[in-house]
Amino acid sequence: METDEAGNVVIKPVRGWEAWDMSVSLLLIIEYGDKLAEIETADKHQIQLGLTPRQCLDLSSLLKRSANNLLAHGPPGKLPN
Repeated sequence: METDEAGNVVIKPVRGWEAWDMSVSLLLIIEYGDKLAEIETADKHQIQLGLTPRQCLDLSSLLKRSANNLLAHGPPGKLPN
């Protein structure tokens, strides 16, 4: 996990995303900002990830479970895979 000089976890807020079918894989483009306070005004950054269909299903399952957990309980910490 990336941390800053004070030992805090570095979090880059997501601004948007796109997904493209690349025949045998999925191209996932995630656009993010450097800081939450600058999300609307800061320069945008993006990362392009190539995912297999299995990775897409696993990631979507983890995100759904995690979101449901946050909505139901809200405790911080590492979530199980």
